[in-house]
Amino acid sequence: MVVNRSSRAERYLLHLRYLHHRIFLFRPMLARFYSMKTDTHPSLKSPSLSHRLLRESAGMCIEAAQQVASLVNETLEPYEPIGLLPWGYRIYYLHIAGVNFLAAMFQSELFTDSVSQSWKCVLLALRAHEHLSPCV
Repeated sequence: MVVNRSSRAERYLLHLRYLHHRIFLFRPMLARFYSMKTDTHPSLKSPSLSHRLLRESAGMCIEAAQQVASLVNETLEPYEPIGLLPWGYRIYYLHIAGVNFLAAMFQSELFTDSVSQSWKCVLLALRAHEHLSPCV
């Protein structure tokens, strides 16, 4: 199946927008989970339903951010002058993913090895855009 460049770009952009909406849907839960005290009920052996719901929703926000980071990395074409997606989109979505990873760093339940790897991918992708710094 042959897919032209503009169709690929539209497909990536549509997928990025979908993931962006998932991040915004679950971001309040991430913020709430982030602001919770880590040891609210030490006597309880199993966490409450609300705590589990917050943790799972925050995890979904982080997963969507990981997918954004990997999708942007897929669109990087180092040997092309423009790339598949315009650089403004790439920087914007990398910033959104990076902010969520920073929030996850403060909760050990959320900051797993895969999130750490995604954070490193975001930093590498941002470094790949350093040549654009006069424009930004």
